[in-house]
Amino acid sequence: GISAQGQGVFADRPYAAGEVSLVFPGEELTTAQADSRGVRHHCLDIGPGRQLYVDAPARFANHSCAPNAGLRDEVTLAALRPIAPGTEICFDYSTCVPDPSWSLECRCGSPLCRGVIVGFPRLDEKTKLRLLALKIVPAWLIP
Repeated sequence: GISAQGQGVFADRPYAAGEVSLVFPGEELTTAQADSRGVRHHCLDIGPGRQLYVDAPARFANHSCAPNAGLRDEVTLAALRPIAPGTEICFDYSTCVPDPSWSLECRCGSPLCRGVIVGFPRLDEKTKLRLLALKIVPAWLIP
């Protein structure tokens, strides 16, 4: 579907808090393979040196600084609160990016918008603690 950020992933039915809302499908690659194929921007970090080249339309899941879904494990998004049909499913990209030098301008428009999305290691402590408390940071990314 179309979102404020361009394309996005939208709920096809209601989801209860805690319910799996999306499992990212795709091909597992090493980071070197993703870089050499030029597909890294369509990948999800799933572990040190590991990427998931996410199939469409799941690859169009957008970021939000106030997400309604979060990573339960490396590839599974679960609803953080009830999600109504037609609502865009968004997660916090920082919860899957280990690279402290990576950043992206944020246009999520949420009242909690940080203005820039950075890798988990570069987040401020308050934000890290909030994301950890939500249990949406995969174990491999927690120092």
